Amino acid sequence: MIAAAAAYAALSGLWQVAPWINPTGTPLWPPTGLATGVLLLFGIRLWPGVVLGAYLACVIAGQNSLASVFVVGGALGAGLTGSLLIRSLAL
Repeated sequence: MIAAAAAYAALSGLWQVAPWINPTGTPLWPPTGLATGVLLLFGIRLWPGVVLGAYLACVIAGQNSLASVFVVGGALGAGLTGSLLIRSLAL
């Protein structure tokens, strides 16, 4: 769980340079893909790691508490939805 949280926070910190690379590109959020992959491979029992990682990403970005709640909820929702859809459609 700690490794998933650390990887999510680190990837979100590294992705802050994306607009510098291509300012007209479509914004992507690779940590959501990481969250989906972690939840898909290791099960949804690792959801606290996604929540912690998203919260750490908010702290690093300096967001306020209300924004952090929505970001954490969105990250968890996207990760859970993606992993459950992949599982259900892969059968």
